[in-house]
Amino acid sequence: MNKLPSIRILRRPGFRWLAATGASVAETLARRRPTIVQPLPGKVFLHRHVDGKMVLPDVYSRMTPQKLKDDTYDIFCFGYTPAEGDTVLDIGAGWGEEAITFSRLVGTKGRVIGIEAHPDTYRRLVLNCKYNHLHNVTPLQLAVADVEGIIAIDDGRPGGAGSVAAKIAGSGNSNVQAVTIDSIVSSHDIDCIDLVKMNIEGAEQLAIRGMSKSLTKIRHVAISCHDFVLQPGFAGGDPAWFATYDIVTTFLEKAGFKLAQQRLTDTRPWVQFYVYGSRA
Repeated sequence: MNKLPSIRILRRPGFRWLAATGASVAETLARRRPTIVQPLPGKVFLHRHVDGKMVLPDVYSRMTPQKLKDDTYDIFCFGYTPAEGDTVLDIGAGWGEEAITFSRLVGTKGRVIGIEAHPDTYRRLVLNCKYNHLHNVTPLQLAVADVEGIIAIDDGRPGGAGSVAAKIAGSGNSNVQAVTIDSIVSSHDIDCIDLVKMNIEGAEQLAIRGMSKSLTKIRHVAISCHDFVLQPGFAGGDPAWFATYDIVTTFLEKAGFKLAQQRLTDTRPWVQFYVYGSRA
């Protein structure tokens, strides 16, 4: 959705504090809870809520820390909820949407490895870790694939559907180091992964091929497949890239994971293509 012209003007240098003040009032009135919006370098805004903080590109947002928590439980904790002392591999960490909740769940004895490829989104991930004091989260700017090397990603909207690996999708103008899950596990001395959360917009078909040596260390997975974008009413795309549900489920079943029943009764089409698996 296009932003109002007045909002675009207020986001120019010299007007950002004025825009933030207006947004603070608007968010406070909308939620009936105090909210302070503060401009930060890099054209982002810190939204200070009573129950948490979020660094966002928008001066006004309907997102709240509680909604982030609820969404994380609903989607990525559906099959397994991380517990104190757990290790979570957050692949496609975005700006920390799930990492914030994972961090609270695993506590000081646990850790979260947050992996995000897009440079702008990664910078917001680092800031969200900083302002939320997520000392048990290790952010890494990497792309996860089946082989190591340099790949290009699209500089579309950070965190949006355009941020896919150009290795298959076609074009990209930000070079990012690609690694395998096996390499991450080895380089960070991970003995057990209690949950692998994965949301990487089609690249899950590559990522699973790079985790063969780590499979015995993984207890639970929650993987977002993107077949839904090929359905009527969505953006569409190359089926060779986005039709990954059968690829992922077949791989996990052969690896000995017990898969949860597909969430077909959920009215949200994208939820129907999440894969939840557990190893006994």
